[in-house]
Order: sequence, then structure tokens, then C-alpha cells
Amino acid sequence: MKKDNTVFKRYEIKFLVSKEQKNMLEDIFMEKMVPDEYGKSSICNLYYDTPTYRLIRKSLEKPAYKEKMRLRKD
Repeated sequence: MKKDNTVFKRYEIKFLVSKEQKNMLEDIFMEKMVPDEYGKSSICNLYYDTPTYRLIRKSLEKPAYKEKMRLRKD
């Protein structure tokens, strides 16, 4: 049987943080973020990249495996 190199198993690494860690992270993020016109709404996903946009540039090349850094809040 021929092996298909385009199939991969996706892994997600998740971190459970304490309330103190959450507050610290929010303080750090707020130094870099500005509320927009939807500031009162809830954002479920935030995607992060390097200062040179390495992750999105690599993603646009349509590789078989993509990396992303995402913060998700319930």
C-alpha cells in the first residue's frame, strides 16, 4: 500500500491556567491590544504571529502541515 505523505495527525497542546496566571496574561495582552468597535462583544479566538508574520506567510504557501498559535476563551 502506498503511503500518503499529505495526511498527518493534528496535535493541540493546551494549558490550564490559574486565575492569577489568567490575570497576568490579560495584563500583558492588553499592553498590545486595543478594543475595536466591537469591544463589548466576546472574542472566542485570538491568533498570534511573530513580528515578521512568519506563521501567516508560511500558511499562505499551503504546506501540508500548518502551525498556529491561538488563544481560546470559553
